[in-house]
Amino acid sequence: MAREFAKKFYKSKEWLECRAFVVTRDKGLCQECLKKGKYTPGEEVHHIIWLKPTNINDPNITLNPNNLELVCKDCHFAIHKTARHVLNKRLPSISNGTYFDDMGNLQKVKIYIVYGPPAGGKTTYVKEHMEYGDMVVDLDSIKQSLSLCYDKEQPDNLTDIAKDIRDLLYVKIRNKEVNARNIWVIATLPRRKERQSLRQDLDAKMVFIDTDIDECIANAMNDKKRKDKSSQIELINNWFGSYEQ
Repeated sequence: MAREFAKKFYKSKEWLECRAFVVTRDKGLCQECLKKGKYTPGEEVHHIIWLKPTNINDPNITLNPNNLELVCKDCHFAIHKTARHVLNKRLPSISNGTYFDDMGNLQKVKIYIVYGPPAGGKTTYVKEHMEYGDMVVDLDSIKQSLSLCYDKEQPDNLTDIAKDIRDLLYVKIRNKEVNARNIWVIATLPRRKERQSLRQDLDAKMVFIDTDIDECIANAMNDKKRKDKSSQIELINNWFGSYEQ
């Protein structure tokens, strides 16, 4: 399944034409199976250099036939599973909030607080900018994990325990006990003092998702997971009524 940042690309005319060319060029056969002497129908066109937010607008990566091959679903899954396993092994060990990158340079763990109105696109922003192995702290996601309510709104009775877990994660971040190169904190934080306090506590960079109220309401109305539309609109109105720049 395409990630958020790539969905528009995979629907483009340019990609569909390029995909059709690769299917024809590879004679409809899985190129990985051919290496093993097997003739298996190809089903998916694979980017050898994976697509990322940093290269999604580079046609030398996205539309380059030399970077594309036709594969079957089993081979495509195996390629990504193996690559993720290798990548996971290569992730650097974090010590006291620092790590050595692939070039041997000392780097500091980056912490971002992504804040803004409800239904404003905070989670989408993080998904489009995070890397494999990054840590994400989000109250809604914690509640989802506690309740297994991934496709519907989370029950309110778990809010307090979810906040306790979130606060414990804040302690781990502050104490530099998280083995991740980037840490993303998703929160609404309408009050200036609360934002500044959390930024200083975590030594984080602030990222404001500046979405207007009409777009937030439209997003909430179109989100099938947000069942109680009236309460969502109330949350949005309350955020804009209390937001302090």
